Amino acid sequence: MAIDIIRAQVVTRDFNLIENSHALVVYHHGEHPSYGVMAEVMRASQLNKPVYVLYPYKKRLSPFFEFYASSSFASEERILSKISDPLSELKELEDKLVNLILYDACKGRWPTWTITKEFKEKYCSQFY
Repeated sequence: MAIDIIRAQVVTRDFNLIENSHALVVYHHGEHPSYGVMAEVMRASQLNKPVYVLYPYKKRLSPFFEFYASSSFASEERILSKISDPLSELKELEDKLVNLILYDACKGRWPTWTITKEFKEKYCSQFY
């Protein structure tokens, strides 16, 4: 019974984290799908929160995963993978993902967050 309670707490905690975040970042370390990650991406999409995905493999993700990750935020592509950028090394994909996140944040594209002066001064000069 304790295991069932703990498992329910994990799901509740993860959904609460998504509800209290401005965006979701998925760093897909495994090549195979994760039910938990899929549920989190769907939840973020329902809340109109941007979803950023790093999938460092040369095969495509599930069409359902791609649909929810892409439709989460203004139907713009935020999935970086070896398919979208076949010559990139992992570090390059990570840097591109960070820059994409910063760009969106600096341009005020996160519906649940208002950019602060301090953040703008520290991270956004490269985008203006």
